[in-house]
Amino acid sequence: MPLLSTFSCYDISVLLWKMEETSQHLMAMLPEEEDISECSGFRSETRRCEWLVERLLLRHVFPSGGVSISHRSNGSPFLAGPAAGDHYISLSHTQGFVVMAFACFPHFGIDIEYVSDRADRVAGYFINEGEIPVTCSSPSAYRQVLWCAKESLFKSLVYACVNDMKKSTIAPFVLSEKGEAKALVSYDGREYDADICYQRHSSYVLTIARLSDSHQLVHLKR
Repeated sequence: MPLLSTFSCYDISVLLWKMEETSQHLMAMLPEEEDISECSGFRSETRRCEWLVERLLLRHVFPSGGVSISHRSNGSPFLAGPAAGDHYISLSHTQGFVVMAFACFPHFGIDIEYVSDRADRVAGYFINEGEIPVTCSSPSAYRQVLWCAKESLFKSLVYACVNDMKKSTIAPFVLSEKGEAKALVSYDGREYDADICYQRHSSYVLTIARLSDSHQLVHLKR
């Protein structure tokens, strides 16, 4: 099952792939000129598949090539090559899924998390007092969205290495299958406003975060 869905949010294009292929099958789907030498260094079949799917998604956006995925010292991805231009990406993986977000501006992030009780188990690590409305009928599902949203928030900072997820606060929202929320994230002595878009599915939660105030963003690297 190659490309599962494509959609956009906040002028950010999102491509979602459900991995059901072997690495050999994925290699055969790439153009012959694609450099896949790095892939041979991964011991894990899952990691090989994730790496290859990232390149297939990139080819979907740039069918003529001329662009590659590189990584900064903190692990965040960026586009390199003559066709990269002023384009930016964010990547995430979870059990059997790879998602890529693509836009013509920086300071956005995407995250996908497999539905589990992990957010419940580590709630004290990332949830601030009052972030879950007392009227919420499904606090476990709400925590899952918060966890995913905060992961995407810190990816939107690009260069930041923020370990304290309580430095972001997400305003209360009405939980549904799809929705939006407002957030505030603190970094390097400043506070940044952000927009959150989320989707809940039976097996995964997906969130997109975008820092929203252009006057604030002048203080951040691109």
